[in-house]
Amino acid sequence: MTPTLKKLWNGEISPCSAPEPGTDEAKKFHKLIDQLHNELSVCLDAENQQKLEKLTEAVAMLYYLIIEDTFQTGFSLGVKITAEAFIE
Repeated sequence: MTPTLKKLWNGEISPCSAPEPGTDEAKKFHKLIDQLHNELSVCLDAENQQKLEKLTEAVAMLYYLIIEDTFQTGFSLGVKITAEAFIE
């Protein structure tokens, strides 16, 4: 078994758990989103707070699905490039 496959099998690599983006720009937007969410949440009544939470969950799920699809597309592209390298 290759080292990478072994790490994947043993759970040392988990492609579905994406790390938090580490760039300063990503951290800035993450902080801004949290700040705006908190500010909006405070000025909403209970019913609208529930709607905000549902919206937040829906957006998070959409991002998850986009990231999942991007991972699959990137992985497939990497396999194709590798296969072509052996053909030529």
